[in-house]
Amino acid sequence: MNRLQQQKENKSGLLEDMLSFIRYTPNREADLLAFMEKYQKADCDERPAILEQLRSCMDGKEYPDPYAGSYHYTPEDVSLMGRILDDYIDDLMEAQGDPAAVS
Repeated sequence: MNRLQQQKENKSGLLEDMLSFIRYTPNREADLLAFMEKYQKADCDERPAILEQLRSCMDGKEYPDPYAGSYHYTPEDVSLMGRILDDYIDDLMEAQGDPAAVS
């Protein structure tokens, strides 16, 4: 069971890695490129708003996260993943390490 307890403790590293991919840290140069790419792929009616965001980024003003909406999961999903892993590991411990006994 020691191995299962260790897995439960190691899950925090996994969850932190998952969160690191969806935490936005402003980087003006990368954000300019992201806005330009977003503009190129956008429908014509969405482009004026993206140009406004691009202009704000260029001028050093406050602008929204250019990657918003493109993340595959949310911080809430990561929390849920943590609870699922905890429950599964607890069930494995009760089943004495036999995955077939976990329902």
